[in-house]
Amino acid sequence: MKVVVDTNIVFSGILNPQGTISDLLLNSNMIFEFYAPAIITEELNRHREKLLKLSMLTELELDVLINILMKKIDLIDLDTFPSST
Repeated sequence: MKVVVDTNIVFSGILNPQGTISDLLLNSNMIFEFYAPAIITEELNRHREKLLKLSMLTELELDVLINILMKKIDLIDLDTFPSST
């Protein structure tokens, strides 16, 4: 099944790495294919300080967790889709 995730889902996975959302993102690749707009990486960077504060992770731990989660998500460049008029 193909599932589109947004930044809030990834935030949830980061803020609660032992939670259900993180578990689904990390352990359900035989069931789900995750997709997200490519801009998600910019949004994660924009909110990096907030993520560090709320998660209480070190910068290295946050980077590792983001990399692990993002490997499970195929990024889609929305500019490749024609705009509807």
